[in-house]
Amino acid sequence: MKKINQIGGKLPHPILSLLFMIVCNITLAQATQYSFTGNVTDEGNGSPIPGASIFIANTTIGTVTDFDGNYSFKATLESGDYTLVTSYLGYATKKNVFTVGASSEIINNISLKEDLLNLDEVIVTGNTIGVNKRTLGNAISSVKSEDLVNNGATAIDQAIAGKVAGALVQQNSGDPAGGISIRLRGPSTVLGNSDPLYIVDGIIISNSSNQLIDLGGNAQNRLADLNPNDVERIEIIKGAAAAAIYGSRASNGVVQIFTKRGKSGEPRFSFSTNVRVNELRKKIDYNTVPLAWVNPFDRNDLATVPVTRFDLQDGFFGSGFGVENYISVAGGNDKTSYFISASQLDNEGIIRNTDFRRVGFKTNITQKAFDWLTINAGFNFIRSQSKDIPNGGINAAYGAITGFLFSENSVNPFPNESGVFPVTSLLVPRTNPLEAVDRFDFGQKTNRFITSVSLDAKIAEGLSANYTLGIDYFNQSASAFIPLNNTSPNGDGFARRSDINNFQYNSDLNLSYKFDISQDISSTTTAGGSWQYEEFDIISISADGLPPIVQTAESGSLLAQGENRSQITYWGSFLQQSFSL
Repeated sequence: MKKINQIGGKLPHPILSLLFMIVCNITLAQATQYSFTGNVTDEGNGSPIPGASIFIANTTIGTVTDFDGNYSFKATLESGDYTLVTSYLGYATKKNVFTVGASSEIINNISLKEDLLNLDEVIVTGNTIGVNKRTLGNAISSVKSEDLVNNGATAIDQAIAGKVAGALVQQNSGDPAGGISIRLRGPSTVLGNSDPLYIVDGIIISNSSNQLIDLGGNAQNRLADLNPNDVERIEIIKGAAAAAIYGSRASNGVVQIFTKRGKSGEPRFSFSTNVRVNELRKKIDYNTVPLAWVNPFDRNDLATVPVTRFDLQDGFFGSGFGVENYISVAGGNDKTSYFISASQLDNEGIIRNTDFRRVGFKTNITQKAFDWLTINAGFNFIRSQSKDIPNGGINAAYGAITGFLFSENSVNPFPNESGVFPVTSLLVPRTNPLEAVDRFDFGQKTNRFITSVSLDAKIAEGLSANYTLGIDYFNQSASAFIPLNNTSPNGDGFARRSDINNFQYNSDLNLSYKFDISQDISSTTTAGGSWQYEEFDIISISADGLPPIVQTAESGSLLAQGENRSQITYWGSFLQQSFSL
């Protein structure tokens, strides 16, 4: 038997061939780093699409386009065929199959076609994990950001009026911050609240209408605190699909509000100023006959006397002017993105001496901590202040509107030389409407904080998880003052003060698993659980018989005082399975 040569000698030919094949196989199996570049444009007009998402299918590798529609990223891949997925809101998702080989640079220019039916729009069904609309088993309506602004609306509930099929949006008061009701389906309760459940970036927020002072009509909605300019889109779930996910609280539907976030690229600034004019659309017809009965209580006495008729509506209705300033900045890089905005609104009502003022600060920050984990944090502070005039009602006899309806317009409603307003309601005790707008002092102030933190994790291929912790807190304070010697039934003065502290939070964990059963059938399984807590404290005091020039209730004769506390806890879970063909 021959000996194998020492180092430096030659190996037999069969062994050399075997080793050579092994080395070649190892070399071919090694991954190589590739560079992906290109741009994304609109197929119709060729304009660049900033913020489009581009990623390699079944991986976490990808990026978003910059302001000019360009993209670039690097990926370490083994040789073979891959799919590059490009998507953007309002466009059909495009998939390009490519093969990596010898060249380390892959250039791919992509054009997207407008998605008229929005089938590829990513929808969040309440579990904070998005799915395509074409694979969704629930009917969901969506409203985009451009449809929410430049329409005169100062609040989100006003902004969606007429934009969602089957949604009835009604304003219940002419107050600039007056009540708005939204009905997504027929009322599911006779005595309870029929409004939908509102969710902002995964946070269940309060939209309570606290009647802290009796203004007549519906009270101020807390949705008035949110600025439509900060909203990216609104998704609305109607019917049983909402209750299946959120339980009985969502039996009237769900309104999901998603605020704007930053995108990779240079900082982009936006500033806008809106000026608005609010006017009464149509006056109520009133008595213009220049005669009045001498004895209106005797039906047999037909004697009349000439009188001058007054249009009381000219005395308390007027033109309201408003201005809104809004500034925002958004930007970021591959790891961190941010969105910051500030706003100021001053809006007068159609009733004189009424207005609504709001200042707000909003920020959203997204941090990609690891390839598999993304952290989102949001903070929103709002301070609003309103000056109100009571509308009145059956039980509240000191309103401007009811005062007008019951007034005899042959009585001159303007004050005399001493500044005293005459009684204009001769049959029942009601307020001179001009005195209500000139002398009554009703108002509300609100400070609100909405903050959230969420974690998005890609645990494995097809398996993802999301955890959200959200907090909503506001303090609302209201006061009412009617001075001495007035024409209302509270002739000796009236004062009221009410405060509410509302705190709530929700903690949600959701898991989603997607996989292909076959080439034509895919499955999506979603499971989640939620823990929610809500508490509020209300305290109030009211009094009449006020001393001169005193406006506080504690100085008068106490009429009522009260305190109310409530603590509620909700918890639940859900499981949703869908198949797409």
